[in-house]
Amino acid sequence: MPEEPIDKPNDETANSDSSTAMPKDEAETTSSENTLDTITKPETSIPATPEQEASFVEAEPPSGGVSLEASTDSTTNNTASNDTATTSQPTVADQMSIRPAKSKKKWFVIGGVIAGLLLLGGGSVAAYSWYQNPNKVLLDGVLNAVSADTAVIDGTMSYASKDVDIAMKFDTNADDNQAGMSLDLSIKPKTEDFFVDSLNLKADAVLVKDDAVYFKIGNLQPLADAYVDAMVQYQVGFYEGFGQTLGPSDIASMKQEMSKSIDPIVAKVDNQWMKVTYEELDNLSSADKGTQKCTEGVLEKASTNSSMRSELVKLYQDNRFISIEKELGVKNGSYGYVLEFDEAKAKSFAKEVSDTEFAKEMKKCDSDYAFDASDIPSSSAADTSTSRIEVWVSQWSHKMTSIKAQADMNDASEGTFDMDIATDFDAKPSVEVPKDARSFKEVQAEIERLLGGGSATPQVSI
Repeated sequence: MPEEPIDKPNDETANSDSSTAMPKDEAETTSSENTLDTITKPETSIPATPEQEASFVEAEPPSGGVSLEASTDSTTNNTASNDTATTSQPTVADQMSIRPAKSKKKWFVIGGVIAGLLLLGGGSVAAYSWYQNPNKVLLDGVLNAVSADTAVIDGTMSYASKDVDIAMKFDTNADDNQAGMSLDLSIKPKTEDFFVDSLNLKADAVLVKDDAVYFKIGNLQPLADAYVDAMVQYQVGFYEGFGQTLGPSDIASMKQEMSKSIDPIVAKVDNQWMKVTYEELDNLSSADKGTQKCTEGVLEKASTNSSMRSELVKLYQDNRFISIEKELGVKNGSYGYVLEFDEAKAKSFAKEVSDTEFAKEMKKCDSDYAFDASDIPSSSAADTSTSRIEVWVSQWSHKMTSIKAQADMNDASEGTFDMDIATDFDAKPSVEVPKDARSFKEVQAEIERLLGGGSATPQVSI
């Protein structure tokens, strides 16, 4: 029996509208070409041999792919309903049945990704909870304030009692090398014990690292005039105590003589920048030479040296004398806390800090420097004072943004205190060092003589 061709031609592929059927040999050739076109042949410039082409045709299709054999039964049954001759195509059911099966491996991958996301989310929550722990936020706020390179601090403080009202407004700008401060002070006495009815002063100061302190005090002349008047009244009362009365001319003469002693000094100092070097500060405080500069160096080291800083932090954590009494939530991007003070832990901290590297270095600067637990005031049952301290710390940077304090001394009978401070440790302030400052030595001797070196009150002969 003659051998059949590899691809059996479809006898029913002629167009129903065509009067001439396609020759058998031509149909076989067409079918063979279509089949060979369907198979991807290796790219080569050498023509394939008949044996190679036969092997391409006989090759088994990929798993799940379309069979190379034509479906003669399906084509035969539907020839009458088709106007155009077509090659064999898979049905919808065939297409569904030959889709590649979904790999189980993909679901393991998807499940792994989901699990990873859940673990990552859980880790983020844990990290967030740790980072936002109130005690950590508070400690970070303090440490960031101590180690900050720049700062802008503005605030108000006031004290009111039955004897006097004091109000103060200040602002401070500081960078790594210098700090500047402006202060407005108002004092209003309520008794006759003060020699002035009211006092308003304005003061400025600039501290330059390893160099000097500059200061300026304004509105001194009214204070000097009030001081002269008070001293004259004191002298008048002194003479009256001995039965002697000073006339108007005597009082005027006394006032003039006192003004001559004070006014020249006031003119040199009032609203004038003065400069005091670190060495001069040591002399004024009777400290050893270099004490001021040494102390400043130790304080800077405590904020930058990891060993010294860690020692102090651990000691505080072991004796946490400042704790959180109440959480105030979030306001303007900052966490708020009401603090409370533990007297026993504070005394324990003061006792143990003496053995730290920080305390030993401070002792080298000043032999009189000491931490003493007895310096911490003890509360008593008779003390009815109340106080409240609020600290606000940035929610994300953990930098302190505000401090508020209120206190009533013995149910306000001894006075009330209020403080409201805003802090910004991200600002880049500009501090200008005075260029026209005068040396404090120029007036130091005169001030010392006026304040304690001798009497500026002229003697009046009666």
